[in-house]
Amino acid sequence: MHLAGVPVRWQAPDVGDPVGAADVGRRDWPVAADERRVDPDGGLPGGDALLESPGALTPTAPRLAARSPDARRGGRYAERVRLPEPMLARSGRLPTTSGYAFEVKWDGFRALVSQNGRRRVVSRRGWDMTPLLPELEVPEGVMLDGELVAFGEDGLPSFPRLCDRLLHGTRSIDVLLVAFDVLHHQGEPTLRLPYRARRERLERLGGGVGWRVADAYEDGEALWRRVCERGLEGVVAKRLRGAYQPGRRGWVKIKNKESWRYPLEVEPVMRSRERDRRDHRRDATLRSSPHQQRRG
Repeated sequence: MHLAGVPVRWQAPDVGDPVGAADVGRRDWPVAADERRVDPDGGLPGGDALLESPGALTPTAPRLAARSPDARRGGRYAERVRLPEPMLARSGRLPTTSGYAFEVKWDGFRALVSQNGRRRVVSRRGWDMTPLLPELEVPEGVMLDGELVAFGEDGLPSFPRLCDRLLHGTRSIDVLLVAFDVLHHQGEPTLRLPYRARRERLERLGGGVGWRVADAYEDGEALWRRVCERGLEGVVAKRLRGAYQPGRRGWVKIKNKESWRYPLEVEPVMRSRERDRRDHRRDATLRSSPHQQRRG
């Protein structure tokens, strides 16, 4: 996946106009092995991604990852490693300043995948999905953050198909992990490293059985246009010098309002805000009542 100077092209099965590097340039950063410089505020929030041919992401021909030389750590490593909270994203505008990488926001289930003496696949909210994905394999001593995605016949992400597989047990539906971050590499934590150093380690892994590495791009505006044209969920912007901050909204997500899922997400948010406003008005009324004043 680390192809310096080679254009990443959009090759959806039903489209004959691939987009070259002049439109969407892929990041290819030289990273010093000892780089430790980190943006103190960790960057901005966002979370899931990739943009090559969606059809090419199906796990029919998985790329095999090399086994980690630290596989001998085995049980000792398993005892000391805990799955962190995933780093989150906040909604915002597409950054136009330098210092960012951009990824596609795929429509799927967020997951942390770890192999440290035993394999674990856990959702953002702690749901253990390990038994549901026996085909997913990562090297020993590695922990990945990514998005579980299923694809429809059109080669685009299909959230209903993903639900059929994970919630209803339809094993005939293939699921792929699109990995966009590495939290442990060769048994060592990488959370404090800047994004571009983690990214270099992730690309070094190269993908494996049931998973592949998400692409990253330097032209956010071009990527946004292509995402909107294809009806994908959105774009995630990540600060190159940002550390991985568990539980914090350190990336920026820009959602495509034309995506089928956008109205479904906006409606509950609006209901929640209206509920909060009602609660606030009720509390204010109670505090100002004569009974409450006498008690005070």
